Amino acid sequence: MKRIFLMLIVLLIFKVCFVYAIEIKEGVVITGDNYKKYAGELKKLLPATTFEQFIDDIKGNVITVPVVKKRKRPEPEAFARYT
Repeated sequence: MKRIFLMLIVLLIFKVCFVYAIEIKEGVVITGDNYKKYAGELKKLLPATTFEQFIDDIKGNVITVPVVKKRKRPEPEAFARYT
């Protein structure tokens, strides 16, 4: 019974942590000062190795990450012509 109760508490803690993750919106700039707020959402969006590298660089103020609207780029003309 104690194990079941403990498992339920652990699951509740994980759920609360994921529910309160801040959504990354267009126009936000992720810097060394605010990266902790967005770390949960970044972890979902990026592959593990990329996430770790980004976080290390952001912590060290090597880079800032501006969030922009996703847009589709046109295919290169030569690619479109020959395929």
